[in-house]
Amino acid sequence: MNWVQTMLDDEAIFPSKIGVPFPKNFHATIKSIVRRLFRVYAHLYNHHFAQLCALSIEGTLSIPISKAVGGGGAV
Repeated sequence: MNWVQTMLDDEAIFPSKIGVPFPKNFHATIKSIVRRLFRVYAHLYNHHFAQLCALSIEGTLSIPISKAVGGGGAV
């Protein structure tokens, strides 16, 4: 998660000033970020589902994954 935050905060990857171009490898960087976040999400479901149920949040966390995996549109 620290890696993702570092990437999001990096002005060279996500420029915040108008007119500053995005890097040529922007698409690959986004792909890598999404892949890592998906792995965290999958780990939560695979290894901590009982805790999610105890908190009554398993339904809330199912919505984005069902849209992403089931083809229900972008999350």
